[in-house]
Amino acid sequence: MDISTRIEIEKLYSSLGEGATAALRGYKTKHGLIKDLFTVSTITRLIVKFESTGSVLDFPGKRRKSLSDERTPIVQNAVEQLQSQSTMASSSITQVSQLTGIPRASVHRIMRRHLHLYPYHFTLLQKITEEDKEQRVTFANWLLGNEEILGFLATAWRTITNRTKYTEYSLVVRSCD
Repeated sequence: MDISTRIEIEKLYSSLGEGATAALRGYKTKHGLIKDLFTVSTITRLIVKFESTGSVLDFPGKRRKSLSDERTPIVQNAVEQLQSQSTMASSSITQVSQLTGIPRASVHRIMRRHLHLYPYHFTLLQKITEEDKEQRVTFANWLLGNEEILGFLATAWRTITNRTKYTEYSLVVRSCD
């Protein structure tokens, strides 16, 4: 509820003098509303606040700490420290959280939004030898020379791309040189 609405409700409450329900009804009538935007208890709390403090503004209180202000460099230093200690140059959110004393959710948010660090998974690939390269070139040349298989692959590609709602389709076959 914005400040102008709060002031308007307080004025309606004071002028009608009948209570929070009447103030809500008067606000709805004045603005041509059918449904309630807020409850009677909300208006009651607003009135109690106004009578005790003389203001309709929110109570001053402790604000949430900003992530980027002081915590980002702390997390970055912890990540660098853990990566230098690890043989695989990795660090986990849990480790950083335990090292810094910052909650895991905050560490996760800082690592993603401010440090642009994302989880990754190792994928083991086979090493390609010279013999493998020759076999790949031979296979690619055989594939390019076989019209029947190329036609089948083109049809399969069209089917796949049509299912995923692509309007254009193409089959690109590159030979491995």
